[in-house]
Amino acid sequence: MEKFFTAIYAFFEKRRTALFTVMLLSYAVVGFFASRIKLEEDISSILPRDKKIDQLNEIFQNSRFLDKLVVNISLADSLAPPQPDSLVSFAGTFAETIRTDLSTYVTGVQDR
Repeated sequence: MEKFFTAIYAFFEKRRTALFTVMLLSYAVVGFFASRIKLEEDISSILPRDKKIDQLNEIFQNSRFLDKLVVNISLADSLAPPQPDSLVSFAGTFAETIRTDLSTYVTGVQDR
């Protein structure tokens, strides 16, 4: 393997114009193929195709909730006794913090 790279170096050491020509051609080829890349914002396209997943994707794409974020608040310890008052209090504080600190990014908060 070492001889291969040494031979490439020896070849291009004497032929600088060939080195720059090959380098520019390789940049052009890479640039051409890079310009053909098309990005999609649909994350569901990476999921396997299934009838149920297709129905779920159709619901999400036609839903009015596409621009909304839903936050579910629960206790970290599922075995602890439920404390609904503390969860409600935290949810209210969280919603108020979003309204005050993130008002430039968030147009509205529904916390009920």
